[in-house]
Amino acid sequence: MRDFLNDVELNTLNHSCAHVMAQAVKHLYPQAKFWVGPVVEEGFYYDIDLGDQTITDDDLPKIEKEMKKICKDGKRIVRHEVSREEALKEFADDEYKVDLISNMPEGTVISTYSQGDFTDLCRGPHVDTVKKCKNFKLLKHSGAYWNIFMFADLVGRGLPMWLPNGFTVRRILSDYIMDKELDLGYEHVMTPSVANVALYKTSGHWDHYKDDMFPAMEMDDEAYVLRPMNCPEHMMIYKSQLHSYRDLPIRMAEIANDFRFEASGALTGIERARAFTQNDSHIFLRPDQIAQEFKEVSKLILDVYKDFGFTDYEFRLSLRDPEDTEKYFGNDELWEKSENELRAVLNDMGVKYYEAKGEAAFYGPKLDVQVKSALGHDVTLSTIQLDYQLPERFELTYVDENGEKVRPVVIHKKQRAYFHYG
Repeated sequence: MRDFLNDVELNTLNHSCAHVMAQAVKHLYPQAKFWVGPVVEEGFYYDIDLGDQTITDDDLPKIEKEMKKICKDGKRIVRHEVSREEALKEFADDEYKVDLISNMPEGTVISTYSQGDFTDLCRGPHVDTVKKCKNFKLLKHSGAYWNIFMFADLVGRGLPMWLPNGFTVRRILSDYIMDKELDLGYEHVMTPSVANVALYKTSGHWDHYKDDMFPAMEMDDEAYVLRPMNCPEHMMIYKSQLHSYRDLPIRMAEIANDFRFEASGALTGIERARAFTQNDSHIFLRPDQIAQEFKEVSKLILDVYKDFGFTDYEFRLSLRDPEDTEKYFGNDELWEKSENELRAVLNDMGVKYYEAKGEAAFYGPKLDVQVKSALGHDVTLSTIQLDYQLPERFELTYVDENGEKVRPVVIHKKQRAYFHYG
């Protein structure tokens, strides 16, 4: 089997086939408008707006026939570089293309590709002629909904705004996961989206993660920053009360808005954004509860995947890189202990996983659930982290059966929703 991610020749051919498909659809449905037509692991697809019409299984042979006709005609595929103004003028009647062009950063080289009577906005590359696209098969179609979210440069790159339909989906998803968590003994909290830099210096995020955070805001002799995650705030909530060993585990959860300053080149729709929402949970527990609680968290995640029909995923045990310990804090003994504990739990669960050195969080190892997005990207949809470090840094305690104050352990559960998931 060819390596999809690294096969430039195959990707180029598939992308050219996508344009042939779009041209065929345009011949058969003149009112059709197109958003993007990326390459995916199974081949290619195009987002198409047909207005009041829809494509059914019965239409696929008709589209294939038109594609064969286009390939036989053998037109060359020609690249043109245009200015932003020229592109906006050329696609002035297509709100989808205008949206794409308007959201391109300044300095972007804008190009179009033409083949006969069809031209589309595209970065390329493509094969030189449609003749090379003659071998293909259309497999399926599915509905897509455009008015979910939007971006605007005036608001800021990578900062999605949820439209009515999108917010309805978000609300339903939030209610769904919170109801499941309530049934499992979780309690929900809400914490601020901005916090004092001192909080992140205590947690270690400022030293280990500040390059991925928005810059600090100086005011009233203090510095504040948009939070990249919610762990420090939840640590402080736990610390605000005295806890007994009988109270544990304490399961704390939040549907939280977080902010990370992703590089411009890495921004990809809501798959990789600068503002996002995650279902973030922290479970405070005794060491003897780690195995059982880890299994329960894993079961919750897999139950969610089952409900949504997710079947194509892999487990990745993300470990510290022993050759680059400056990226992490804590001592070798705690790292070895936590990594071995996670490995033992996974082996006991009998799940198939692979190990990845250097992918751990800076404070502890984790189990990542990797999925392929519809764009073919390998993304982490869920993660479960085992953490001995933050309880130490925040000096968290509970009273054990001997009346002594001892440290709890924390399991982090994080889930993000990707509408790009196919």
